[in-house]
Amino acid sequence: MTKSGKETRSIPNYSEALTLLHVLRVPWNVIKHSILVASFAKRIVESLKNDNSIDENLVFAGALLHDVGRTKSHGADHGIIGRKILLSLGFPDRLARVCETHTIFSVEDEETSNMLGIPVGEYLPKTLEEKIIAYSDKRIHGERILSSVEERYEYWFKRFGEQKVLVKGLKICKEIEKELAVLAGQKKQLFVGKVRWA
Repeated sequence: MTKSGKETRSIPNYSEALTLLHVLRVPWNVIKHSILVASFAKRIVESLKNDNSIDENLVFAGALLHDVGRTKSHGADHGIIGRKILLSLGFPDRLARVCETHTIFSVEDEETSNMLGIPVGEYLPKTLEEKIIAYSDKRIHGERILSSVEERYEYWFKRFGEQKVLVKGLKICKEIEKELAVLAGQKKQLFVGKVRWA
């Protein structure tokens, strides 16, 4: 929250969120990644059109702003930092939480906490909007659309080893994928395979 502890801003629209990325000096490569995440999230939202409870503006703004913490850190703590940044600017917590939950971390012990540099806790998406953003983020690596979430996690496994927090993250991400596929009326996994963009 702001110094007064009050929510002073509403969820920004798409262009306002893009402007905020520039104002906060988010690196250009992160902005390009975030635009792709928002585009992927838009496709998911469109497939769930029958669910009127989705806050589309929250999904698009959250997808664009999920990595604002990368202005200060590219470590595992960037989600927590991003939440603090958005709260300090007076944005609603439901938007700020997107930063923290897109990482899909469940930090259960001090060893993992020390390794990642974040407190013990569950940084897991709970709402449908948070799940759409977290899943979309895991389907985009940098500026590349991946054919599956396994492809994203395989990169991390090669880089960091099959750490418990990553293995659990993949399992949760696959559960989110199944949930979204069911909601979209698909029997197979959601958007598996290369996505063609117009």
